[in-house]
Amino acid sequence: MGLLIQIPRLLWCCLFKYRGCHGAAYSNTSAAMGLLIQLPRLQWCCLFKYLGCYGAAYSNTAAAMVLLIQIPRLLWCCLFKYRGCYGAAYSNTAASMVLLIEIPRLLWCCLFKYRGCYGAAYSNTAAAMVLLIQIPQLQWCCLFKYRGCHCAAYSNTAAAMELLIQIPRLPWCCLFKYRGCHGAAYSNTAAAMVLLIQIPRLLWCCLFKYRGCHGAAYSNTAAAMVLLIQIPRLPWCCLFKYCGCYGAAYSNTAAAMVLLIQIPRLLWSCLFKYRGCYGAAYSNTAAAMVLLIQIPRLPWCCLFKYRGCYGAAYLNTAVAMVLLIQIPRLLWCCLFKYRGCHGAAYSNTAAAMVLLIQIPREPWCCLFKYRG
Repeated sequence: MGLLIQIPRLLWCCLFKYRGCHGAAYSNTSAAMGLLIQLPRLQWCCLFKYLGCYGAAYSNTAAAMVLLIQIPRLLWCCLFKYRGCYGAAYSNTAASMVLLIEIPRLLWCCLFKYRGCYGAAYSNTAAAMVLLIQIPQLQWCCLFKYRGCHCAAYSNTAAAMELLIQIPRLPWCCLFKYRGCHGAAYSNTAAAMVLLIQIPRLLWCCLFKYRGCHGAAYSNTAAAMVLLIQIPRLPWCCLFKYCGCYGAAYSNTAAAMVLLIQIPRLLWSCLFKYRGCYGAAYSNTAAAMVLLIQIPRLPWCCLFKYRGCYGAAYLNTAVAMVLLIQIPRLLWCCLFKYRGCHGAAYSNTAAAMVLLIQIPREPWCCLFKYRG
């Protein structure tokens, strides 16, 4: 992870301040995080403090996390404590997590306890999760129980999920039931989802129904989505309809989205409209976003407006963000304002975050998943 590796101590604290992190006792963070592997006990505790984590009893974290594979029982419990996880009965976690593959039943239940999951009837979890591929009936229901999922009519889930590719119709509906999805008219989902690329029109509508999407006028979705790059006009509008997006004035979207790089003026406004963004003063967006690198002053403010960010005092943002590398102190504060971050005492952030440069696409998406 050049990720979170080189955060100066003030910024480290700033980043996690909402979680009660204090970097005063930590003066050298250059090698602090190697994919969260080598977090000194103070920072480990600091990172999860909001979740009730205490590192006092943990003195050696050099190999503490290998992609969450070898989390000792105290930290395992610590990580999920907010969700009611207790590791007292779990003494060997060396191989407990291989990407959530071999979670013993206690921890499985522990992980999803907040969602009403109970592992009492589940005695063998060694192969329970292979990237959520082979989730037995009880756990499937358990996983989505909070969303109203019922697995009574579903008895065989061994091949139910292959990265959400082969979801039988009941679980498919179950997955999106909270969003008003109904799979009654869809009997074959074996190839329904290939990373959301080939979503038939009914499921497309189903997926976005909560956002007012209707696929009646869209009959061919086989190539509709190539990682959201080639979204035809109707689905594009459909996707952002909840945000007030209308695609009527936009007739060619084949190359409209290249990872949000070339969003035309109307769509730019559309994308952030819910957050009070207006693109009227912004006429050329062809190169506006290169992975959020060169966001002009207005859109920058627009992007963070909901979080109280104002760009009036910031005149030149052409190279303001190299994936959140060179955020001047005002914007840094702005970005984390909701988390209580203040950059007044920090005047040089040019190399503050060389960490968020190399975030793979998936983690990037995950990072902002809950931010819209």
